[in-house]
Amino acid sequence: MTKRLRLYILNKEMNQEIDTLLPLKLNIDNASYTTVKDLDNALKCADSKNIRNIALTGPFGSGKSSVLMTLMEDFKDEHRVYLPISLATLQTNKEEDNNEHSNNEKEENQRVENLNRKIEYSILQQLIYREETKTVPNSRFRRIVHFSSKELRNYAIGAVITIIAFLIVFEPSCAKVETLYNLFNLGYIWNTIFDILGACWLLYAIYVVFRYILKSYSNSKLNKLNLKDGEIEVVEDNSIFNKHLDEILYFFQVTDYNVVIIEDLDRFGTSDIFLKLRELNQLINESKIVNRHITFVYAIKDDVFRDEERTKFFDYITTVIPVINPSNSKDKLKCALKAKGFNENDIADDDLSEMAFFIQDMRILTNIVNEYKQYRDKLCRNNQQLNCTKMLAMIVYKNYYPQDFAKLHRREGKVYKCINMKRTFVSYAMQNIIEQERELKEEEDLYISTKHLSIVELRLLFLYNIRKSVNENMRTILIDDSYYSFDSIANDDEKFQYLLTCNNISYQYYRYNSMCTNNSSINMATIDKNVNYSKRANVLKKSTNDFLHRKEMLREQKLSVKSLRLSDL
Repeated sequence: MTKRLRLYILNKEMNQEIDTLLPLKLNIDNASYTTVKDLDNALKCADSKNIRNIALTGPFGSGKSSVLMTLMEDFKDEHRVYLPISLATLQTNKEEDNNEHSNNEKEENQRVENLNRKIEYSILQQLIYREETKTVPNSRFRRIVHFSSKELRNYAIGAVITIIAFLIVFEPSCAKVETLYNLFNLGYIWNTIFDILGACWLLYAIYVVFRYILKSYSNSKLNKLNLKDGEIEVVEDNSIFNKHLDEILYFFQVTDYNVVIIEDLDRFGTSDIFLKLRELNQLINESKIVNRHITFVYAIKDDVFRDEERTKFFDYITTVIPVINPSNSKDKLKCALKAKGFNENDIADDDLSEMAFFIQDMRILTNIVNEYKQYRDKLCRNNQQLNCTKMLAMIVYKNYYPQDFAKLHRREGKVYKCINMKRTFVSYAMQNIIEQERELKEEEDLYISTKHLSIVELRLLFLYNIRKSVNENMRTILIDDSYYSFDSIANDDEKFQYLLTCNNISYQYYRYNSMCTNNSSINMATIDKNVNYSKRANVLKKSTNDFLHRKEMLREQKLSVKSLRLSDL
């Protein structure tokens, strides 16, 4: 294999691996291609059905730019000339963004007006400065004109010939040289021929000069008049479109554009500019200077207008269905990683689902995969293995929060602050262990003070407290239609547990040497609290070894808590 062939194969492989973030041309089998055809049909019917304003709607990242690029490449002919205008580079002032929801209505209107003027100025710039000077020679917007070496040489030769023609025709005495005059005196006939040629050249030169003067100054405006002691100035407080309407009409007059595509107009959050563009479109179409049908196509989001407003601005609306959404983003991310040659088992599906849920833009997904590959290629060298899941998660975070990610290199930002809080988390964990030790000590003390009792004795203590709070002469308690003594209830777990659930008891008691019955409401929680029955009953189920084992566990946790990972903490 030759060196040139190896380089060719290597370059071809490298080009296949590169996924750009630019809009992609859609294939005919793509689902969004139907939108391209729909736009083409609308443009075909634009002249006959008087369609002037078309909206291509869809959420951010749905592929509107790809649809428009495919339209301009697949559906172009001599009768349809596209003029793309993008406002992606236009930035608003930070002050305007901060005061976007100003409480002062006057300030808010002024902010919107200033923003609209910037948008209009940007559109006008892209119109005027798109074409060469020779295409729009009568434009009042002056641009730097570059002369090639050949053009400079021709202009210089023309100036020299003009001077020579002037000397031949007028023969001024101040510039007359007798020697040269006698040398070039070729007789009457030749002298007459040269005089005629010189006069013709001078007339041609005068024509060129006057033509240039007329082109340069015929379209000038009088904005200021100085009258020695005073000054009169004409101030135009109109929109940019109104101020330079003649320039815009002249542009369409001398060019062949009939489909104007405007992108990124929706990211400014103002719908007023669409009203001005619709008015501009109407003026262009009704102008006899332009004398052809012009259609404006807008690529916008669905939420630019409220309620039914958008149907008032546009004559036809077509929609782009998003390529990616939370329901299919995991599959898209998985396919993109597989296309880069990564193993499907490197990252679990559950982790991919959690990360992909936030990805709703195909360009961001493509960039995430590109950067993930770059980081893996640079960091996983010499068989060094890193956690692929964590790396991909950090790349996702980098794409959505690039400023905070950049702060990591300077030991700043929210992520670094969270990582740096490990000592705080360790102290919290230690406090938790100390609290568990305190509770264990209280429980052990309670066990020591209670272990000499049996569960039956503890229940009898509970029952005697019931008698003390209800009636000192109480002898039996009614349970399941029968009266039982305290000893019977204490020795029967089922009967005692049933008694704990009662809020009202029937009992027998002695009065004047006779047995009487009565009912009484009782709060078992209060009795439990007085006797501390529940806790003492629980500790009686334990042994000394249980407390020793739990103490050992807490001691080991104390020793290992500082070595725990941040996620465990």
